[in-house]
Amino acid sequence: MRKLNKLRKVLARHSVLSIRNIFFGAVAALIVFSSAGFTECSATKENSLADSTGRSRTDSVGWSQAHSQAHSHRNSHAHTVRNSKDHRSSVSLLVNSGLLQQSSGNQKKALSFFEKARKLDPDCWQASLGEAKSLAITGQQIECLALLQQMCEQPSTSFEGRYKLGQALLVFNKPELCVTTSSQAMQLAGSPEEQSKALQQHYLSLLRSHQESRARELQQRLFVDCKPVDEQIYIRAATVGSVLDPANCADILSHAVSNLNKSENSGTFFRLAQIFDSKARYVAYDATKYGAWLKNSEIAYRQALKLNPNPPLYRIALAANAAEQHLDGALIDELKLAHSSNPQDQLPGYLLSKLEPLQVASTSSTIAVPSSQIKLTRARLAIDGLKCACKRALIINSFKQIRGLILTTISSKFPYEATILVDESMISLNDVLSKIANKPLPEFSYRLISSIPATGATEALRLDVQGHNIVYPDFENEWPEISQVR
Repeated sequence: MRKLNKLRKVLARHSVLSIRNIFFGAVAALIVFSSAGFTECSATKENSLADSTGRSRTDSVGWSQAHSQAHSHRNSHAHTVRNSKDHRSSVSLLVNSGLLQQSSGNQKKALSFFEKARKLDPDCWQASLGEAKSLAITGQQIECLALLQQMCEQPSTSFEGRYKLGQALLVFNKPELCVTTSSQAMQLAGSPEEQSKALQQHYLSLLRSHQESRARELQQRLFVDCKPVDEQIYIRAATVGSVLDPANCADILSHAVSNLNKSENSGTFFRLAQIFDSKARYVAYDATKYGAWLKNSEIAYRQALKLNPNPPLYRIALAANAAEQHLDGALIDELKLAHSSNPQDQLPGYLLSKLEPLQVASTSSTIAVPSSQIKLTRARLAIDGLKCACKRALIINSFKQIRGLILTTISSKFPYEATILVDESMISLNDVLSKIANKPLPEFSYRLISSIPATGATEALRLDVQGHNIVYPDFENEWPEISQVR
């Protein structure tokens, strides 16, 4: 019985194990079947979808590639922009460093900076002009002009670059090249001010390259529309004007009167008058043209006095002009004004004593001695021992003490020469030479170079004007320091 119960337990355990094994086996089989079925189903589904979605997949890949390329292009463009900004910044930094060294006088370092800037950007006009200027300052004229000419051949979209290049060309006396660059500047000008500057530069370049007819075509537009206040416009126009055409210079003068109306412009009109006086001498054979030039200079002298009535020299010059026109009444009036404004000048008082009307004892009428009756001896003297201009005034004042010695002028540069006017009805030239010996200092001595008799009032007054040794400064076109190396 006991054995039977033991057997039953064993069978029951086997039965449970068998059922358990069968269950797990079935589950395992089901899992394997399901996996196989799913795999097959998935494969089938994938195969079935492949045909239906092939085009979509291809489109998706193409869009992805296009998006990637666009993104790459944007990155590349942004990188280029950053590089461009960095490039411009580097060029600007080099140019500014060069200008700083240039203004400090370190031209070798300045050239190094400008050259590096030009290598980075060959079209940078600031670097090119800076280098040209440093080359000029260091005396490398050929290299400077070659660089400026190279700039002329390069295209440009900058008004400032073309205008400043034109200024540099005018400084180096290359007006024929400036004609082209100033014409380009006129096209690039954006504002009325830029247009005016370019037109003035173009007009000057035409005048200086002897293209007077083309310049005259611009004259009305320039003087009426732009109303320039730059004195060199008028002075250069008058200088290159034909001696046979005083009417054209009269037109220039009328525009100057309209546009230049400040006291500091008085010197401009005095200079214009002297230009007209010099042109008159070239046509002295033609009474009409000669008279027209003298009339131009008279108007200019009077305008100079109107703007600034103080300089006695202006009165002397106007008196000389009246003498040349044989206007004895006007001559006497101007001499009176000159003498009252500057009694130290001996000549006006002397001429007045000879030219003022004299009362005739037998009648109540008055007569005036013609200016042509003035007879003065003009002598040139070498001054030995005078080494500097500082003692010129000392010599002139000492000579004034000699009665009959009417005028003394001394040249402004070594070797120094004196020019004297002597009234030999009062003292002979030989007596003057003996009286001035060793005056005012013993280290000075005088040697007679030449003498000319019968100098009239016109020549005497002209000599007085010239004796003031007026030196006009050069026009500053852009690079004022270049004047010392040109």
